[in-house]
Amino acid sequence: MNFLYYLKKKWKLTSIIILLNILEQFCVVFWGFSTAKLITNISNKDIDGFKIWLVLMIVDISIWIFEIYFMKIYYQKWVQESNIEIRKDVTERLINTGYEEYAKKESGAYISWLTNDISIINDYGFDVLNYVIGQVVSIIFSAIATIYFNYSILFTMLILAVFVINAPKLFKKKVQTEMENVSIENERLTNDLTDIFNGYEDLKFLNLEKYMLNRVDYSSRRLARQKYIYADITGKMSSTVNGTSLVSQVILFTQTAYLFFNGVIPIGAISGIQYFSALIFSGLTGFSANLLEMKALNPIFEKFDSIIESRDLELLKIDKLQDSIKVDNLSFSYNDKTNILDNFTYNFERNKKYVILGESGKGKTTLLNILIGKLNKYDGNIMWDGQNIRDISKESIRSKIIYLNQNPHIFNASIRENILLSEDISEERLNKVIKEVGLESWINSLPNGIDTLISMNGKNISGGQKQRIVIARGLLRDKNVILIDEATSSLHNDAAIEIEKMIFSNKELTVIMVTHLLRQEIKNMTDDIITL
Repeated sequence: MNFLYYLKKKWKLTSIIILLNILEQFCVVFWGFSTAKLITNISNKDIDGFKIWLVLMIVDISIWIFEIYFMKIYYQKWVQESNIEIRKDVTERLINTGYEEYAKKESGAYISWLTNDISIINDYGFDVLNYVIGQVVSIIFSAIATIYFNYSILFTMLILAVFVINAPKLFKKKVQTEMENVSIENERLTNDLTDIFNGYEDLKFLNLEKYMLNRVDYSSRRLARQKYIYADITGKMSSTVNGTSLVSQVILFTQTAYLFFNGVIPIGAISGIQYFSALIFSGLTGFSANLLEMKALNPIFEKFDSIIESRDLELLKIDKLQDSIKVDNLSFSYNDKTNILDNFTYNFERNKKYVILGESGKGKTTLLNILIGKLNKYDGNIMWDGQNIRDISKESIRSKIIYLNQNPHIFNASIRENILLSEDISEERLNKVIKEVGLESWINSLPNGIDTLISMNGKNISGGQKQRIVIARGLLRDKNVILIDEATSSLHNDAAIEIEKMIFSNKELTVIMVTHLLRQEIKNMTDDIITL
């Protein structure tokens, strides 16, 4: 991934932006050229010549006005369409990475990639490139116009241009380093803010709102400090480059005046050459500095490229569980020292119901995380119908297992979308599953029924309704193994029993439930109780 890749991918829009820039800079240069002609005609009292150039100037202005309008429209289309492609590509890479690789960063970091980093790409990529295109075209047209008046001025311009172009190179390495640091601090701020606001409720009920304020202030100041550093280095670069440009324009103005005093050029040429020299040197100033800013995007795209995509999609696919999941001498350690699971062996048979008990830290949740494919660095073997899951793609395993934890994610969408997740499934099958998981009466009581909107993370529904929606997602996709990790522990007793009974009474489900509270009603429905 790199910036050029997306310019090529959206080559039609990129071409339109280039053409509109050419048209704009032609109008800009023609304005200066016609102004010089008008001044000369006024000086020579050439009324007919003045009228002709006045009409041409009005035509130029009219074209320029329309160009500005179309540039606004197509520029936004160019940027937004490219942003969509970048976000899709990054998201696809994250989807295809392994769970352990993905979990190395908090979700806030990835959100920062798709928001803050995209903003940086827009500011220092698309905005700057648009300026660069305009600058290059402006320099070319201005140089041609300058030759019309006197070629010796262009020769002086070329000599001075060498100094203007090379001035930003003094700051190249530092600009790139500090831009990368800004991206890092943006990511940190997003992570910190996510962390802080996730703890809002705890802080509120401890009357420690000041802690939240202090953390926001500290994190914001850290980003601000880095931006000050970046502003300092770019400010030094801009002042150096612009100073070189202004001195160059003074030298050219002096040469132009000398040529006029010696009768080499007309008086209108003074205005024209001053105008064109300003365009050329401001263009060169911006061009050289902007190229450095664009190169500062490299660390961002390198970060996107650093996402390690999983290749387990090329592994075997499996069918629904037919016989058993056999765990053989399973051991796992988080710190490579003490095994949280040590040579655990068990055979989970199809359609049977199991409950796993044990003190905290004994590996109950770890076992489920290994079975679902969250954790891969374990010793021992796990066999799915006789097939080692190391040889099975994680996608295939996930397609056969419902994973239910204490706080499943509910999307800010309708009940229907939360269950279907945009997949094309028949209404008949959907209604059957809704009835099966006990959501039918609740949905029917709602004014908008199944199309009722659920707020972010299910704030306007109960914990039991969340769990049923997640179970419905799995059953709708023909999964027949369900892993339950303390899923009902935060529900009131009646709701917890109701959901657990619904799961344990389903004869088509193989159930493995981790809990610290085994109710008698569920104990009687259990085939085996495992203590770790």
